[in-house]
Amino acid sequence: MAGFLAIMAFSANRDWSLREMIPAYCGVILGIALGVVGHWKAMRGFMTWRAENPGKPDDEGPGVPWMLQMAFTLPVLLGGAIWYMHTY
Repeated sequence: MAGFLAIMAFSANRDWSLREMIPAYCGVILGIALGVVGHWKAMRGFMTWRAENPGKPDDEGPGVPWMLQMAFTLPVLLGGAIWYMHTY
């Protein structure tokens, strides 16, 4: 919901129609969702470690392969959405 409100504010500020911004919104949502596919157990372990060690930096915790997958998936889908927005 907050992401959709942000995209609405951006489109109003830049004077773009909301219809033109929807591909970027969908790209971000799908990028986050696909970035964590198959890593539920690793995410659960990381979140448990983080709750047990609130003061420690995240890089001292267990490995986070889902962050790497998300760091790849999100820019690819967002880049595709931006390409689509400028092409069509």
